[in-house]
Amino acid sequence: MALAVGQLNGRQSLRDIESCLINQQYTHYHLGCQSVSKSALARANEQRDYQFYASLFEQLYQRCLHHSPRHGFRCKGKLFS
Repeated sequence: MALAVGQLNGRQSLRDIESCLINQQYTHYHLGCQSVSKSALARANEQRDYQFYASLFEQLYQRCLHHSPRHGFRCKGKLFS
C-alpha cells in the first residue's frame, strides 16, 4: 500500500514516501496500513513483481474510464509504472 501511495502521490524516493506516511498518519486507518521504514520499503520493492504495478495501473485506468467514458485518457507527463 505504501508503494502505491508513493507512486500515486508522485513521491521521488523511499525517504520521501516514508516522510509522507509519517506526516499523514490520520489516513492510515482509511488505507488499512501502518507507518513503514524506508528499509522495509526497499525490501518490498525488491521482492515485488512488476505485474503488480501493471495490474494496479489497469485497475486505475478502468476506473478513470468508468468515471468519464467520453474523454480519452491523456497524460502530458511521463508515465512510470
